[in-house]
Amino acid sequence: MRSLLLWISGIGTLLTAASCQKVIDLKVGDSTPRVVIEGQVTDSLQPWTVLVSKTIPFGQSTRMDAVRGAQVAIRDLTAGATDSLIETAPGFYATPTARAGIAGHSYAMSVTTAEGTYTATSTMPARVPVDSVRVEVTAAFGRQAAQIFVVFTDPPGIPNYYRFLLWANGEVQRTETRDDRYSDGRLNGRPNIIPYDKDKNIGSGTEIKIEMQGIDESVFKYFSTLRNADGNSAAPANPVSNIRGGALGYFGALSVQELRVVLP
Repeated sequence: MRSLLLWISGIGTLLTAASCQKVIDLKVGDSTPRVVIEGQVTDSLQPWTVLVSKTIPFGQSTRMDAVRGAQVAIRDLTAGATDSLIETAPGFYATPTARAGIAGHSYAMSVTTAEGTYTATSTMPARVPVDSVRVEVTAAFGRQAAQIFVVFTDPPGIPNYYRFLLWANGEVQRTETRDDRYSDGRLNGRPNIIPYDKDKNIGSGTEIKIEMQGIDESVFKYFSTLRNADGNSAAPANPVSNIRGGALGYFGALSVQELRVVLP
């Protein structure tokens, strides 16, 4: 299988709300174009967004083909309200105004293109408060690395799923997903590690932004299986998507917290 690139970007300078940027390699069995969707609703006050593109054959000058003119809507199933999204950039759709999702509410996305209609649902978890953040620097084989501990207490008795993104110099340096199968109701503090790297200008004095996301099980499965799409797995495959209709990608209702530390 050959990797096809999906560039998932935030709305950038077109809107004042902040959003994420990530490069994702997806596996496709042939050169037939596939619709790729990334949709997000968050509990932060920012537009809800959906990126719609198509994969194109490997080896062309670009591997992401924006899908223009799609009909995109997100419905709060709990409140019974629907928002139609507008195309603010090629293939990038957003609510006309900033919105904050509500913990416990379920949201449904609908995307209609010339290829068909694609739907997905996701339920937003409540934020899990962070108790503290600390950094420890370690050294091995002549290299330094920062261990960043985000300490929080997992709510007992319910399944919880988390995703962490660590940013430096405007780029995501590390991502990780976790569940609470072995830590239900316990104090959590497993570190994320960022190596000091002169080429990336990461070292003493660098500010690290930590984005802690609460995600539901379907989004957890997507990002957990995403690592099998990088070609390193013995049996690489596309991530497990929660989108119905045959598209790649995911739709998630996320609780989001941002924390910042400076590397010592």
